[in-house]
Amino acid sequence: MGAEQQDQAEVQVSLRVAGASGDEDHSNTALQSLHEDGVTLARRVASLKICNNDMLLQARRADLEAKIAAELDTIAITSVNSKDVEKDCMLTTCKGDREVGLPRDKKGGSSSRVRQLERQLDLERKASATRELAKNQLQEKISVFGHVRKKYILDHDRLKRENEELHTLVIRLREETRVLSRQVATLEAQRTVAGEEEADKIIGERLRVYAEREQEITAELHATKIQLASAHKEVEDLWRKLKDRNDSVEEIRRKSDETMRALKSQMGTLSLAREQDLYKREDLTRQINALKMQLEIAKDH
Repeated sequence: MGAEQQDQAEVQVSLRVAGASGDEDHSNTALQSLHEDGVTLARRVASLKICNNDMLLQARRADLEAKIAAELDTIAITSVNSKDVEKDCMLTTCKGDREVGLPRDKKGGSSSRVRQLERQLDLERKASATRELAKNQLQEKISVFGHVRKKYILDHDRLKRENEELHTLVIRLREETRVLSRQVATLEAQRTVAGEEEADKIIGERLRVYAEREQEITAELHATKIQLASAHKEVEDLWRKLKDRNDSVEEIRRKSDETMRALKSQMGTLSLAREQDLYKREDLTRQINALKMQLEIAKDH
């Protein structure tokens, strides 16, 4: 605010000079109006500077970047866990094209159990295909989320550049205001030398030019405020879109976790059944071998 205070001080000095040399009430009234206009313009420039230095946009940007980084880390961890579970399922279900753990029906005694296990393995393959499809869909959602984040970064950079341009415009307007104030002070000094009548004409012309310039500056400030409001609205829209994307990704991750838990439970049941089948098969083999030995002994006798 140092530049605005300096401008106001220059205008006040000019008014004091006019008061010392003024005999015309009209000149004093015009200078007083000029002083009030200068103070109003300084306040508007200060208000624009406050809007230009608004920290709300930067705080929201930092918050969104932190949320995006945390979400990407969580998605990466979920993707790694899905790959580990898929690898475990492949190791426990098949080797090449041959199923592991299926009992061989040598004498037709356990064919129904074999068919049941085959159906379970077929269901497991279908579940694996479903899991692969869900994983692909999750990767597509992650890709869309990345594109949205990239667009947000580009929009933020554009808004930052526009903010810098507005700041440059404020500096230029402030400098023009300072120059106009100095010109008014110079004209007031000339009035004391060249005569009040001629000086009043010059000051009147300068005041007209100053009023026109003030209107232009007011219009530019209004347009600047509209641009800033539009920029804030765009940031709010981007924030809401990113929040919706985060909710969607969270729902996908929750469903994927539930599917993984169900698959792990099925795999545990299948593994237990396979171990029991193997144990029964070994028991039957031992019984068959014992019967063969008894048969050979009976034949010898």
